[in-house]
Amino acid sequence: MLVEMRGWPNGPVPRGSPAARQRDGVASSWRVGAEGAPFLFLEFPLTGRSLYIQSFVMASRSSRTKRTSPTAQTMAGECLAARVRLINRAITGMYDELLRPHGLRVSQMSILVAVTCRGLVKPTDLGRGLCLEKSTLSRNVDRMVHMGWLEVAPGEDGRSQQLRITAKGKRLLAKAAPAWRQAQRKARAILGEQGATAVHDIAQMIPGSAFA
Repeated sequence: MLVEMRGWPNGPVPRGSPAARQRDGVASSWRVGAEGAPFLFLEFPLTGRSLYIQSFVMASRSSRTKRTSPTAQTMAGECLAARVRLINRAITGMYDELLRPHGLRVSQMSILVAVTCRGLVKPTDLGRGLCLEKSTLSRNVDRMVHMGWLEVAPGEDGRSQQLRITAKGKRLLAKAAPAWRQAQRKARAILGEQGATAVHDIAQMIPGSAFA
């Protein structure tokens, strides 16, 4: 079962360090923790940050059988949702690190981009296109309106509301674009070209996706 960890695992600094590989500024290597559990170490020199993704592996099949049920073993070994969430946290954290100097998170940048592409968009349609819960979207939009990146415009019926990007929001997107491109390169280095292509293809298959 894979679990994201920010910081060292419990115990002393990990021992053992196979030769790290570095692609587009991202150094990665498998290491072994104090208790013998392997984890993937990702280091981003330009941001001075590191990310640790730990994989807890039982020592043997017999010990797994004693400590977990067959159903739990199957879920731990095969669950797609757990792995997608793990990848999401790792990649999102990397984008957030690079966008932080601009006061942005990648979730907010996605909203700015979606609103820009739509011109005017209802919050409900925006939330549906980005697969965001109403409370999550509302919290982000409120902050972005407060920051002057988005503004609320009356709908055609005079009762509903629509969102549009402001001139300040457009300038922010342009200013943050180099950091986003850098994050894109690093994400591709981690996922590989086939993995990155698969992510694009799957996102386009989701009904109503803003990225279709």
